[in-house]
Order: sequence, then C-alpha cells, then structure tokens
Amino acid sequence: MARLGTRFDTRRPGGETRFRSSWTSQCLDALPHFEIRTNEARFSRRRQVSIFGRGRAAIWIALGALFVVAVGSVACQDRRATVEVTVTSNDALPAIARIVVTASTTGHAVSVTAKRSAGAPLALPAAVRLNVTSLGIGDTAIEATAFDASQTLVARGTSTIILPSNGAVFVDLRCENLVCDQIAADAGVDAGTDSSAVDDAPVGDADATTVPNPTCGNGRVDFSSGETCDIARSPELPGACPTSCDDGIACTRDQRVGDLCTASCEHVEIIANIPGDGCCPARAERGTDTDCSPSCGNQIVDPGEACDTAIPSGPGVCPDTSSCDDNDPCTTDQLISDATCSARCLHTPVLTADAGDGCCPLGANATDDADCPASCGNGIQEPGEECDVGIASGKEGACQTVSSCDDGLPCTFDTLVGSACQTRCTRTVIETPAPGDGCCPRAGLTRNVDADCPAICGNGVLEAGETCDSALPATAVGGCPLACPGPPAACAQFVRQGSSTRCSAACVAVAVAGCGPTSDGCCPKGCTHASDPDCSATCGNGRLDAGETCDTAISSGPGGCPHSCSDGVPCTDDLLVDADTCSARCVFIATTTIRNGDGCCPPGAHAGIDTDCAATCGNGVVEIPWETCDTTSTPSSCSASCPPPETCATWKRTSTSDCDARCTRQPIVACANGDGCCAPGCNAANDSDCVPRCGNGILEPPETCDRGITAGHAGACSASCSDGDPCTQDFAHGTAESCTRVCSHVRITACGGGDRCCPAGCTGETDGDCEPSCGDGQVQAQETCDPPSTCPTSCPSDGDPCTVDQLVGSANTCSAACAHVPILRCSGTQRDGCCPTECSTASDSDC
Repeated sequence: MARLGTRFDTRRPGGETRFRSSWTSQCLDALPHFEIRTNEARFSRRRQVSIFGRGRAAIWIALGALFVVAVGSVACQDRRATVEVTVTSNDALPAIARIVVTASTTGHAVSVTAKRSAGAPLALPAAVRLNVTSLGIGDTAIEATAFDASQTLVARGTSTIILPSNGAVFVDLRCENLVCDQIAADAGVDAGTDSSAVDDAPVGDADATTVPNPTCGNGRVDFSSGETCDIARSPELPGACPTSCDDGIACTRDQRVGDLCTASCEHVEIIANIPGDGCCPARAERGTDTDCSPSCGNQIVDPGEACDTAIPSGPGVCPDTSSCDDNDPCTTDQLISDATCSARCLHTPVLTADAGDGCCPLGANATDDADCPASCGNGIQEPGEECDVGIASGKEGACQTVSSCDDGLPCTFDTLVGSACQTRCTRTVIETPAPGDGCCPRAGLTRNVDADCPAICGNGVLEAGETCDSALPATAVGGCPLACPGPPAACAQFVRQGSSTRCSAACVAVAVAGCGPTSDGCCPKGCTHASDPDCSATCGNGRLDAGETCDTAISSGPGGCPHSCSDGVPCTDDLLVDADTCSARCVFIATTTIRNGDGCCPPGAHAGIDTDCAATCGNGVVEIPWETCDTTSTPSSCSASCPPPETCATWKRTSTSDCDARCTRQPIVACANGDGCCAPGCNAANDSDCVPRCGNGILEPPETCDRGITAGHAGACSASCSDGDPCTQDFAHGTAESCTRVCSHVRITACGGGDRCCPAGCTGETDGDCEPSCGDGQVQAQETCDPPSTCPTSCPSDGDPCTVDQLVGSANTCSAACAHVPILRCSGTQRDGCCPTECSTASDSDC
C-alpha cells in the first residue's frame, strides 16, 4: 500500500481554486481509491457549467495522478500492465460525484473509482490508470459509468483496446439522464450573458443572449451544429468568438455576422473612390482619390504607404495576386488596393464546408467535409469507418467487441475481425460435427455421432440416456423388451420397468416377494412357517435343519445367513433372495442393463452411453472425450481440414489416432505488414494492417497530430497555434479531438500600425508598431496589450494537463501575456497531473 499527496493550483478568470489531492492505491486485491478535497472555490455559474458540465471545455484536474503502486509484486511494476483512461464528454451532464472505470475481458474484470470528498463534483476530462495485469492479451472493453451525489447513473461510455498496451484510451460519456436537456439549456442561457462574448452584438437585439444550439458554450467548435466559434473558449485559443472585427485595413468594410457561437467577421473590399475615407482603392491614384499617397512610385515606403509600387523586390515590394496566395487551402486570400502603395494581402479563415477545396475547417470532421480525413477514435462514425471506438457501447456506430459479436446461436462461429474503427463481426455456419462445441449441425445426426445433438427416442440408435430404443426389434440388442423372460433363478424373477415410448424400458431381476399358502419353494423376506409352508418351522433355533440353507440365529460362520451378495464379477447382478429367512441365499445373474459406474460394459453398450466401456475406434460412435470423430460414422470429420485462417489466427491440425483429429487455434502476435492482421500491441506505424487510431500517442498517417502525445513533443496536437511571432498571422484548422489539427502561419509584410508587427523595411514613420509606446491604447510591436488596464492578470487553463499556464511579461510594459509552457521533464515522485510522452512509472509518478 502506498499513499502519496500533492498540491496544485488551477487558475481561471474571476477566481482561483486550489485543490489538495491524495491517492491511495495498491494492486488488484484492493483497487485504488481517489479523493480530491476542495479548500476554496469561487466560480461564476457560467464557469461552473463549463467546468463540470461540458466535458472537453473543462479544466483538466489531476485525476490523472491515479495510479497503482504494487509492493513486492512484479506484475504491478510492469508498465505494460497499465492502461491510461481519459474520460471526457460531449454532452451537458449533471454534476458528477463518482466515476467507475472498468476494463473487462471474458470472465475477468478490473476497475478503479474516481471521486472527490465533501460531495464536490468531478471535473472532466478525468484521467485514471488501470492495472490490467490479470486480463491477459486481446480485445478488452473499457467502460466508464458516472454517478451523481445520489448514486444515480447519469452517463455511460465505452471504448476498446487491444492488450497488451500502455497507450491512452479515451472514453466519451453519453448522458443517460433526461435532466441533461435542461442543463444544456441553462448552460446556454448563462453563457450567453457573458458580455465578453457579445460586445459586438447589435444593441437591442433580442437574440443576442440566446444560445443557437445546445452545444454552444461547451468549449468546442461544433461544426456540425453550425458553429464558427465557441463562447467558452479562451481568447488566445483557436475557435474563440471574435470580440472585434477590425482588421486595421482602411480599404475593407469590417462587420461581425452571426451571434454567439455562430459569430464571424466579414471584410468587404472598398472599391469606390471616396476622398477622405482613408482608403486608396485598387488602381486609384492621387488624382482620383486624395487618400492615395502623393509619393507613390518613388521607390521609398513613405508614411501612409504599406509598400511602394516602384520597388521591384524585397522589403517594401507591393504584393500581387500570386504573392498573396499563402498556399493554405483553409484561408481565403484577397489582394486589397491592388496596384497602389496601399496594397496588402488579407487572409481570412475558411469557416464553411466545400468538398474538394482541400480544406478541413476548424471544428469539422469527415461527416461535415469530405476534405477532412476520417479519424478513428473521435466518437463519430465517419465515411469509410465500420464504427468508431470513441462511441459508447450500445449507441449507433459503436464498435463491436468479442462478446457483442456472439449471436447466441450455437451453430455459428462468430469472429471479430479488423482493428479499431474497421472492426466487424463475421459469422460462419458450422457444418461439421464436432462434439463439445454446443452445436448439432444438421437434422438426422445422432448423439452417438455428435454429443451436442439431443438423444431421440425411436431413431433406431441406442444413445446416451437411453436403456433401449423403441425402433429396434424387441429381441435385438438395445431393443425395448415387450415382456421379460422367465425367472433367472429360484425365488427370483424379472420385472419390466420404465417405458418403451421413453426408451427407458428394461427387465430388472428382483427377489420373489409375498407370503402364500401354496408351496412354490420360496420363503420370501418377512414370511414364516405360519404364513408360508416353504418356510422352515425350526428357523431360528440355532441349528441348520433339513430344508434350511442357513439359520438366522447363527451370527457368522458355517450356517450363518447372508445379508448381502457379491461375487466380485462386474458383469453379474448380485441378488439376495429370501432375505432374513432360513432360506436366504445369493443368486448371480448376467448383467444386461446399462448402468454407468458399475464396472460392466454389457452387450450392445459402448463408451458413448456407458462410461464403463472402452472407446473403440471404428465402432460408428464418437466416444468423447477420447475421440473427436469416428472413421465409420463420420469419415468426413476425421479427414476434414481445419477452418480457414482467420484475420488474426491460423489453425493447426493435430492427431493422436485415427479417431482423434483436433484443430488448435494459433493467434498471430507479431507485427507484420501485409498479413491482414493488426496484432495486439501493434499500430499503423509498425503494421500496415492496423488502422490509425486517434489518441493512442502515435502519429499515424493521415493524422496531422495525435492528442495522446503531450505538448512539446513532435506530433502533439497544438491547443494554441500561436508561434509567438507578432509578424505572422496564425491559423488553426481541423480539431485536436480528431487528430486533424493543422497550424499555418502567414508572414505580414505591409507597413501599417495596429498589428503589433514591424516588418522588414518599415520604420517608426511608416509603421507605428516599430516604436511601441505603452499606454497609447494601440497594441504595437513587442506589446501584447495596451492600455495596461486591459492586460491579463491571470491565465485560464488551455485544458491540457501537460502545459503550465503562466502569466509572463508585465502590464507596466504592455507585455503581459498568457503562455502555455509544455511540461517536457518527468516529475519523479512529484505529482503535476501530467505523464509526458516518453516518461514511465519509474520516472514520473503520474504515469
């Protein structure tokens, strides 16, 4: 048992929350328990909904610090025996008090519970670590169930993983409680009152505070819902809703269109000559528009000019249509004020779907735009996918598992083929008799050929569970007797028991019973000379008199009466007649009745119906477990080949005798290209038969990033596309959830103040950003904010536990900004909620 503790701060605008957490964990015999104690919390209602009800918009809490510490257990120390599970949600959920994550295979399961003390709700995403040592290898179902404070199930989600694996698994909770609809509505109304999201909304617009759809405010751009942004995203992150549409270009008419999560900016080029509007439109001159520079064409970029038309190349050259092309299909490129010294390029992000344009817009996926690649694991079944592993079990589009492929029919061979989002079930009808598989493949087969077939009375075959068969002649071996033969011995007789219609008829030898005045040579049990003349009148006098076989008064030795009979021969029925009289004696009758366990194999019996018989190859009966077929009854079974190879297994035939042919399944476990199998632990990077899986921590084409790779490492999905260079415009396309995030950066070359950039060839006279002055209200080069009162004082989380959200710079110099610094170093025993890529349990306690 190990107990570890840590303290960490999570900051967001409007308040500060400090959490102190403790973990208690040990191996599988006592599953880990997790608690977080909240010391202080000050959130607005809107922020609470964002944090606790909207999944991926929420701050990452260090639930990822859950882990299992094994003392003295090699299995618990083996990193391959653990799986990282991140629980997220796309739905608006009630407050969650407890999450149970379970990994299961056939007949085995392990689980872990995450909760916080004092009834505080859990935040999503939540990360837990499962020790799956006891589960072996192969397909494993991961299920997360969320409960509220009253222990009512509010959400459920499933995913799958192929063990062994030490990768990440994402489980998306889906609401299973009707209260979610109301929560979504409440979240939207509250979020819509955020003044920062509606600063540019028209005054008096009744719809300005109405959320257009339930997903608005969940912190994610839901393209399929018509969103172009989300009001809950931090301003520095891609997909944040615009607060201003001013592009700083005099020759564009800037306007905000849409509302809340459908807001976007439009920039319409001004082409009319209107002296005094500050715009020198395309192909205008000083003579036609006084806003055009009088010195244009002097090969010098003068004040008021963005470039000069006489400069042939290099700094100060005016752009043309071709040079405005940034080669990014996800931006619309415009040349503004063409052929003037005010010429400049305008790049705006593409926010709509247009199949064939090569662009996967921000927030879109393959169902929205054919230019987006299908992403396995994003919780959406997209074109080309059989299913998606991110969809919860039971929901449409969820991937099948080994257990769900079982159709419950004994005569179909059900197999899960493919991998990840290409998994599907195949079913093969079983046609060959194979005892023990639960299937009787066709009518007419008897239980002697296939033990899975039912015994049928009257089919002319003596089968297990029958003493005879009514279709056989009564005189034949195995036939049902119509009458029993005469007495097998003095004072013994055959009695017919059972029924021919039930194939249970048999003649059983019993002693003659009943006293009678007529002499028949028998003194049955319980009779005396007074009730039966065949009984000795002197019985019990201690002497062996004439007509007696023994005397009941002689306790043992010669003359003593037998009380039981056994001749030691297994195939005789030992019968005591005239018991407890002075005529008592033993008779021994040849056994004809089938009885398991009596040591006798009577005529007509075989090992299939009497366990006392030895199996005989070639007798027409498949006698299990010694035989799997019989060369006489099922020659095709004995000579048939094994089933054809499966996707990830081959079959090997072995035989120990002519009547024992077996097929053994040999699973494929090695990563190899072109064998049709994605073996356990393989991925698209080392096995061409595997399907790329978003979130497995491996960059696999066509992924542009992988959300399972932590920030700062090659292949990580960037939360913010900022490159820190004020002289570039930064654009984000695709989504981190779908591993399609792409960042592009377009360099600014035009002189002109207000864009924080001082391009090459510009001076303080031609570009106000070249001489920043803190406090002038203009955000210029080297500045991040102006005036100082607008500078940030705290930094919200970017939702990534593997970044440190830091306030850098100073408001006094107008350089204050939020930086999201990647955590690249393993933290050892110190917990920070992050397991960086390439770290392990030995180097980072969060792994």
